[in-house]
Amino acid sequence: MVVDSNETPTFVVTAFVHETAGDRPMTVTIAGITFDEHGYDERGDVLYLSIGPPRQPHRTIATPEGHAIDYDQSGAVIGMVLVNVRHLLARDGMLTLTLPPEHVSAATIEPALAAAA
Repeated sequence: MVVDSNETPTFVVTAFVHETAGDRPMTVTIAGITFDEHGYDERGDVLYLSIGPPRQPHRTIATPEGHAIDYDQSGAVIGMVLVNVRHLLARDGMLTLTLPPEHVSAATIEPALAAAA
């Protein structure tokens, strides 16, 4: 991935829909995050996804595409609101979702730097 220092990185997001198996509900996985609760507003063409029952986010970040990502107090993703889902899938065959850049601690990165030395 090449990123201009003035741009927010756009990641390729792959979504997997896991069908209902017995009494287990369908889940949707986006960027490695599995959402087990979902609702779709057909009139507004909005898909609501959450991990567990929907709850009040500590922080919500809007993506450049107009979607929203909800975070809890620890910074973990707890939900997403995806807009114009059917329209975008029909038009583009995919949904683009720019994830906000993550901050990584020095302790996480340093072992990789030491191994490269």
